[in-house]
Amino acid sequence: MVRVISAVLIFIFTTSCAVQSYQLDYLKKIIVERESQQKPEKNWVLRLPWLDQVIELYAVNHEDQIIFLDENIRIFFKNNHIYNVIGLLQHEEEINIHKQDTNYLYNLNQIQIAQHSCEDSQIVKLDNGKQKIIQNCAVNDDEGGYMNQIVFNKNNLIEHIRFKIHPNYPMIELSHK
Repeated sequence: MVRVISAVLIFIFTTSCAVQSYQLDYLKKIIVERESQQKPEKNWVLRLPWLDQVIELYAVNHEDQIIFLDENIRIFFKNNHIYNVIGLLQHEEEINIHKQDTNYLYNLNQIQIAQHSCEDSQIVKLDNGKQKIIQNCAVNDDEGGYMNQIVFNKNNLIEHIRFKIHPNYPMIELSHK
């Protein structure tokens, strides 16, 4: 009788351990695979001076443009300028910035609100191997002007963007973390 009970106990322990081991191995595999998968990171920072606010964004390369975005904001960048912004001022407002020769036409929800004259862009080499593209722009009234800037690191990747997206707001800044 003792032998039968011992055999049953040994059978239960060995089979249940094997089942638990397979289950544990499976769970470990799921957890390790999930952790090892690359997750997108919000690796850009948007600074809004008028709100004294910093927002982290994703940067997505799509064809010949970069889209900076989070759950509410989308900023489209192509040919060294920001051309479309959605959700930054109000969630439903869309800003379009049309480049026409050296002029920028600012549209808010399909209605033109301003036109700024800008000089041709210039490339400036910096001492640390970086370079930046600058573009001086004049406002049509007597408010002065501003300078759009894009800074590239020594690998020619964009590191920082400072750009006017709306005539009635300060410039926004996008920086790689």
